Amino acid sequence: MVDTGASYSWISRSRLVNIGVRPTRRVTFQTIEGRTVDRELAPVFVRVDGYTGGDTVVLAEPGDHEVMGAHTLECLGLTVDPVKKILVPTVGFALRAGFPNAIRHRSRNERRRRGSEREN
Repeated sequence: MVDTGASYSWISRSRLVNIGVRPTRRVTFQTIEGRTVDRELAPVFVRVDGYTGGDTVVLAEPGDHEVMGAHTLECLGLTVDPVKKILVPTVGFALRAGFPNAIRHRSRNERRRRGSEREN
C-alpha cells in the first residue's frame, strides 16, 4: 500500500531483521490520531517495479501498517497516478543543472580573507 501522506515507508521489523537489516537510530512519530510512538529506522535499498534506490525505512512493530511513503517514492523517482492507481516515473527537480558553481563551498581561508577585506 502507498501512503503519500507518510514521510517514511514502514516495513515489518521481522521481515527486515530476517534479511539482515539492522536499525541505526530511534525516532518519535506522531500518528494520525495524535499519539506519539517511537520506532527504529534503518538504511536499506528498495526495489519496486524494477526501480531501485537507497532509502531509510521504519521498522514497523506488530499492529503497525506496512506502507510505502513519500520519501521512498522520491528515492525511486516514482509518483502515484491516482486515476490508474499505479506507480509511474516522474521528472526530478534540479537546483541548477549544468551550472558547476550553483553551490560553492568556500574554504576556511577564503572566508577569513573576505572577512578581513570587509574590515579594511
